[in-house]
Amino acid sequence: MARIPMGNFGQGSTTAPVAHTRVSGQGLDAVSRAVGDLANTGMQLAGRYQHQQDEEAEGLARAKAANAQLDYELQVDNATRTMEDDVATGSVPYAEAQARYQEAIGKIEVPAIAGLPEPLQLAYNRGIERTKAGGAQTMERVVRNARRADFKGQFDAALDKLGKISGMPGADIGAVIERARAFAPLAQQAGLDQAVVSKRLQDFSDAAWTTQATQRAIFGREDAGQLKQLEQDLSAADGYYADKLDPEKRNALLSQVMIRQQALQDRAERTADRADAKAQRVLDQIDRQIASGVPGTPEMWTSWAGVFADASGDLKQQFNERLQSEKEVQEVLRMPADQQATYLQKAEAELMTKGGTVARKQNLDRTRAAVESAQKQLKETPLLFNASREGGEVEPLKLEALADPTSAWEVGAQLQERAATIDAMRKRYGSDVQMAVLLPQEAKALADTMKKSTATQQVDMLAQLRTATMDDKVFSAVMQQLSPDEPVVAYAGMLSAKERAAVTLQKHTFSANVTAGARDVAATMLEGNRLLQGKGDNKFPLPPERDFREAFTSATGTLFSGRPGAADVAMQAVRAYYTGQSSAEGDHSGEVDPKRLQRAITAALGEVADVNGNGEVLAPWGMSADYFEDEVETAFTQAARAAQLPDSVVNNFGAYGLRQIGERTFYVTRGREFLAGKDGKPLTITITGSGR
Repeated sequence: MARIPMGNFGQGSTTAPVAHTRVSGQGLDAVSRAVGDLANTGMQLAGRYQHQQDEEAEGLARAKAANAQLDYELQVDNATRTMEDDVATGSVPYAEAQARYQEAIGKIEVPAIAGLPEPLQLAYNRGIERTKAGGAQTMERVVRNARRADFKGQFDAALDKLGKISGMPGADIGAVIERARAFAPLAQQAGLDQAVVSKRLQDFSDAAWTTQATQRAIFGREDAGQLKQLEQDLSAADGYYADKLDPEKRNALLSQVMIRQQALQDRAERTADRADAKAQRVLDQIDRQIASGVPGTPEMWTSWAGVFADASGDLKQQFNERLQSEKEVQEVLRMPADQQATYLQKAEAELMTKGGTVARKQNLDRTRAAVESAQKQLKETPLLFNASREGGEVEPLKLEALADPTSAWEVGAQLQERAATIDAMRKRYGSDVQMAVLLPQEAKALADTMKKSTATQQVDMLAQLRTATMDDKVFSAVMQQLSPDEPVVAYAGMLSAKERAAVTLQKHTFSANVTAGARDVAATMLEGNRLLQGKGDNKFPLPPERDFREAFTSATGTLFSGRPGAADVAMQAVRAYYTGQSSAEGDHSGEVDPKRLQRAITAALGEVADVNGNGEVLAPWGMSADYFEDEVETAFTQAARAAQLPDSVVNNFGAYGLRQIGERTFYVTRGREFLAGKDGKPLTITITGSGR
């Protein structure tokens, strides 16, 4: 605060020095004048002091007024800032800000400053008012900005919501844009810059149209037609988006649409290629099915037809041709064998003379392959052939029942039923149909079981099987199917079926002959077979196979001439019996004993007969050579007369020999040639007797 100079006013005079003067008249006058001057001086001093006091009081009031005004400004500024913050944070709505601000300002006390001159008082009052006016202006600006920000937010929110609406499928973009433009006047009234509002609306319009076009591209990405229309709308001069999208956006979206169109085209081509490839594989499968002769099931044809739904027209046509081919093949397969051959010959001749399509040639090839496959299946697995034709299945054989004598009859019943089926097929398809009563997997399972069994178990199992079948023909058929895997076991099984038969191993003049029954021979053979397979005493010495084969070939001579397969089976059977007998006799030499070998040949194969000295053959097992020759002469006479041969032949049996076909069937030979009947076919005889 400014200090008013006080001078020396106000200092006390109690210690003022006393002046000593002399009094004279002249001096009195001087004194009088001095006293007068002193009085004037006192009055001047008093007035000066008062003036000084007044100045100090005014200065103090001025200072107080200045401080009061500053304090007021600070309170007003604080109230203004507080209200501005409240508006900014939203704690005070901007619409209520002015009223609340005036209320707050009204509560600020304006200090009354005493002693201010009127001019200063006026100046003080004007300062207060200016402070109020400044705060009010600031608050107006705050409210205005808040209102503008609020509207801008509302404007942005409205555009955002409209943008979402425009992004919904099927939205009317034009109507949405018009609703957005309705905000323009209000935005300008709220103080938003017109250029900014126009720019925002234009951006919104571009975004809305772009969104629609993009959605069309997305939703139609799998539809080539929709993409083609969108391409037109984007690229044509009068296209739908010509005046709605910027060129850059149109070109960018158009590029994506064209790329997607190409991708769809490529995919369609690949899909078509895959469909055709799959259809071609199915055609190959159908061809194999048709060629097999086994008709496809309705389910198979339905499944195949479904594959061709997406195939090319050419492949569909080929599928329809396969349907006709299947029908033709099945019709041919139902014909007897001779008619099948006639049909194929006639069809091929017609194709060669009159010509035909490639499809016809292929169908004829499939028919021939089907006939050949069916004939092969008919001969080898007639049961499967029959099941495939009747649309059924072959009931599996219960081989495990053979281990239980009380249940073995179930296997026999099944085999009898199968044999009856094959007999019926032979009547229809001819005698070439084999009596294959076991399925391939069953024959293997039976062979595996035999391999794991002891000789005693094998004998018992074969006996139970023979008893269960109650038919030598069926039992022999089972043994024949067992032969490829276990030839010795199968051979022993067929021997065991000759229950009452026996062979003479040694003939004595003065004592009983040495004979062996069929089951004894089979048991010895099976035991020897196990030893040969390494399942017995590993220390038991065995003659080397090479040595034994040479001895066997030397002993049998020309008995198996022209029949190497029969010779091999016979050698295995003889070797098995020889080994079993050597073990029984305790022969540990490991050398081939010629006498035991000869007995083994007789025991395993039967007696050797040299009919009329014109070639050795084997008599049926259990039949003596002498009895056999008598049976042969009788059979020869009957066969020669049946073949309408002259009496010179019929009555000249001694000029002929035999060539073995089977155990009881033989060719009649004359030297090295076969004797032919009137029809030109080789004459054969069959021995039916079973005597000794």
